[in-house]
Amino acid sequence: MGEDDYRAVIDALVAELRNIGAPDIADQRHYSEEESERSERRLISPQRRLVEMLRGFERFLAIQDRQTYEAAMGRMANALRGEGPNAVSVIQTTDGEPREYFLSEAPNLREVRNDVQALIDRLLDGDLRPGSEGGHR
Repeated sequence: MGEDDYRAVIDALVAELRNIGAPDIADQRHYSEEESERSERRLISPQRRLVEMLRGFERFLAIQDRQTYEAAMGRMANALRGEGPNAVSVIQTTDGEPREYFLSEAPNLREVRNDVQALIDRLLDGDLRPGSEGGHR
């Protein structure tokens, strides 16, 4: 893939991130670095930016994944003496109206998270050529 291809994928990913309510992951300010010579900020390369955006998306999925909740509840049960919490809920008030979410009812996102990680791995390996099926060169 060339830089234009990466930019096209980034544009599509940015649109989708905004659609699912994760615009902060798409914000370019997260994907810049300071140039030492001029003390100016510039965007990182399109390939690296795409990888970092996908890593942010995977973390976004992780906090909504039932397996993350179950693992955290297990760690709390092991660390606490006596009874720990039986359940956890989150109250979200982003639109002014509080809504309670029970994390025990969260979806299992392991397969999606694995797919995102596999895509990240392929990008890092440079293995996204036209017609590539994911095998290594």
